[in-house]
Amino acid sequence: MKTTAVERRAELLRLYTGMPWQSARRRVEAAAPGSLLIPQPDADQMLLEARVMAALAWRRITTLHPWGIEYVDPRSDRLLIRFEADPVEQHDPEETQALDLAKALLPRADEHGDIQGVPGARTHVEGGQVMLRVLDTSASVTLLGLDPDAWLRAVDVQDRQMGAYGMTPCHRDMPTRWHPAERPYRRPGRRGTAASAWLTSGLLRRVGLIRTLGAPLAVTGWLGHHERGGNER
Repeated sequence: MKTTAVERRAELLRLYTGMPWQSARRRVEAAAPGSLLIPQPDADQMLLEARVMAALAWRRITTLHPWGIEYVDPRSDRLLIRFEADPVEQHDPEETQALDLAKALLPRADEHGDIQGVPGARTHVEGGQVMLRVLDTSASVTLLGLDPDAWLRAVDVQDRQMGAYGMTPCHRDMPTRWHPAERPYRRPGRRGTAASAWLTSGLLRRVGLIRTLGAPLAVTGWLGHHERGGNER
């Protein structure tokens, strides 16, 4: 049982985010007294996180953790997301975290100009980590747990596949500028995704709660045999 104030706050942070205990404790010890356990992001960061959460909501691969996220590390100016590793025995070589995330996150325009993925998002490998940033903002999400070389290969595969489907990879055509199809998403105002960003961003920053609450709910019964008939209960 956690006895000190630091330990209790670290345990809360661990339950909210899924962060390892020692990391959560270090974060609490380094934080100012009375500060929020989970900082509130600015408007651009919040909108990016909301769009990332929307993109991750329907994973195309089977994951152990919710949305394949082991834990998150929320900061006031950025978010770090640790994704689980690919299974050791891979039945389908294309069902990898890197390729699925590339398909989910990288923006692409269809023949009607509609965008799939995160508008304005561009990824780079920085310091051995995959960074996702939005053009003309300081908003960023770090995708931990991905091998940089595997990510770059996945991006190439995704771009070729999207091209074969008649879609335009916005990040490939315009790596440093907004693609014309992305521009309507540049200043969304207080409508649509922007209006509800506090909710989806807030969920992503507290993704550990899904497991914290879900694991006990999943273990509410047992398997046994009726006294008669041999049916399992």
